[in-house]
Amino acid sequence: MNVEFLDTALLRTSSYNPRIVHDPELMQALVESVRVMGVRQPLLVARVGEGFEVLDGGRRLAAARAVGLERLPCIVLDCDVSGLRRAVLSIHLTQDDLTPAELVNLIERMVAEEEFSSVEEVCRFFGLSKQWYYSVKKAAVRRVSGVPVSVQALVEGSQLDDGRKAELLELVKAKKIPRSSVKMILEQLEASGDARVDEVVERVLESMPRRLDEVTVEAEGSYTYQIQRLAGGVDFLVRRSGVIVARFHIPLNDIPVVKKLWQSI
Repeated sequence: MNVEFLDTALLRTSSYNPRIVHDPELMQALVESVRVMGVRQPLLVARVGEGFEVLDGGRRLAAARAVGLERLPCIVLDCDVSGLRRAVLSIHLTQDDLTPAELVNLIERMVAEEEFSSVEEVCRFFGLSKQWYYSVKKAAVRRVSGVPVSVQALVEGSQLDDGRKAELLELVKAKKIPRSSVKMILEQLEASGDARVDEVVERVLESMPRRLDEVTVEAEGSYTYQIQRLAGGVDFLVRRSGVIVARFHIPLNDIPVVKKLWQSI
C-alpha cells in the first residue's frame, strides 16, 4: 500500500473508535516522542465525505496536533461504511489493545447497527469461538487493568475457580507475563488440580528463555540450554551442573532447516 502525506485538518478520529480508557502519562510520552521524532508509523485512514476517518492512529493524530504537525503519513483504505466498521473491529482484535469492556461494546454496537445479525455471526466472520466472546464479556465485569484482553479472556475461559483466576491475573499484571507463558501456566494448573498458583507461575517463568546479553539467550530445564549468535551462525550449548555436555555450531543458512525440524516433533 502507498503512503500519502495528508493535512491534519482533513483527518478526524473515527466515529467507531471504541477506546474508553485513556492513560494521560502514556499520552504525554507519545507527545514527547512525536515532538522529537515525528510520526514514523503511518496512520490507517478511510475517506469519508470531504475528509478522512482515522481507523488506526487516533492517539498519533492527537499527539501530532499537540506539537503542531500539519501533515502526517497515511495509508488510505478504499472502503464503504460497512467496510470501515469491519476494518475497525479487525484492527483492534489484531492489536489486542482494548479493555474487555471496550471490545464488548464495539461488538455489540456492530450488532445493534445491523452490521452483523448476531454476536455469533461476528465470531464466525473473524474465526472466533462463542466461548471466546463470553469469556471476554465475563472479563469486562471483572477487569484487571494492565492485562491484555486476550490474556484475561484466556484465564476467564479456563477451568480454574474464581479465586485462582483472580490470583493468576494479579500475578500476570505484576510480572507482565506474556500470553504464551500464561497458556503454559494454565495447562500446568489444570493438569495438577491443587498446585499453588504462585509456585507454578515461578516454575514456568524460570523455564522461559532469558537474555544474558545482546547475543546470548539461556533457558533452564533438566539442563541449561544456551544459544549464542555469532557472525556465521549460532552456537548451541547444553550444560549440566555447569559442565558443557554438548555443543553444536549451526551455520546461518541451516537455521531455518533446524527450526522446521524442531517444529515437526
